[in-house]
Amino acid sequence: MSSNPIPTPLIGDPARQAPDLQKGLVYQIWRSVEAWINLTDDELLFLEGAEDYDVVSNTSGTAVQVKATVGKVSLRSEAVISALNSFWLIKNNHQDKQIWLRFITTSPITTEQGNPFGGDAKGLEVWKRCAKTKDISLVEQLRLFLTTDPIVSPQLDKQGTDDAITPKLSLLNYLQMTNAAAVLDELISHIYWKAGSEDSDVVKENVAIHLRAFGEQQRLRPNE
Repeated sequence: MSSNPIPTPLIGDPARQAPDLQKGLVYQIWRSVEAWINLTDDELLFLEGAEDYDVVSNTSGTAVQVKATVGKVSLRSEAVISALNSFWLIKNNHQDKQIWLRFITTSPITTEQGNPFGGDAKGLEVWKRCAKTKDISLVEQLRLFLTTDPIVSPQLDKQGTDDAITPKLSLLNYLQMTNAAAVLDELISHIYWKAGSEDSDVVKENVAIHLRAFGEQQRLRPNE
């Protein structure tokens, strides 16, 4: 065994250390608790599974990413592109289930530089409107952007290898080869973007309200 002294940690600015990480973890925990108390009888909650938490039944699964961030997000954001690829991977790994992905962030949505959707329209808002209205013209706008944008398209072109858990068809290839109706039904309608979401304190209070209501049904006092 070496007799050399044990190295000590590097010293930096404490203000840049734990708070941001702690904030994200606390937010993830409260969102997980919120999901837990809203489970149906046929669902299970898995923490740190495919995503931050997953709600799974025998026939379906919803993977959820939770982010307590302040910077604005768009379809060009690294986290958003990563979520798209993650959904595609999970979907291909579970072809026996209906798969959804929820992306929850405290960050607001912003417009993509260059206004590719016209009139200051925000890509993520276009996505949400498309999923709600089933407008095929919006599908084509989104597909054109995802397959031609020089920032986004290369990151969606992750070809499969011999790895069994890697899709053999990249999301970019899928978007290029599949008709608009299928893209709407299989991709756009299965990803939900919840930006500008409530912070931990609001989620915590929502959980408390739910539990107090449950306690009343069971004739329990709040302190119980």
